[in-house]
Amino acid sequence: MLRLHPQCDWNSTLEAVFAGVPMLTFPTSWDQISNSKKIVEEWKVGWRVKSPEAAWENIVSRSEEIAELVKRFMDSESTKEMRKRAEEVQEVCRGAMAKGGSTDINLDAFLSDISQPRR
Repeated sequence: MLRLHPQCDWNSTLEAVFAGVPMLTFPTSWDQISNSKKIVEEWKVGWRVKSPEAAWENIVSRSEEIAELVKRFMDSESTKEMRKRAEEVQEVCRGAMAKGGSTDINLDAFLSDISQPRR
């Protein structure tokens, strides 16, 4: 499975990581660039379609280049390691969300904290 991750917003990033699928990123601004960096460089579960510095006007002329990138991305042999890494990151996410995981513990602590009367 492939996730074409056009803008790299944080919610979509979390959805794709939780689903355990590699991503093609296409950041355009703000946090999308740092999210793409996490996906591509830190987590190693995706490829960047374009560099963050590339101008929008270049995108139409690069359609063949993007098509070739998608074909390579869909080739299971060239992305085998990335797919394996995406599954590993998925397991980390599921562990965090499970009972006793970091998300579960932190959410309980947050709810407990905001439920306390303020002085």
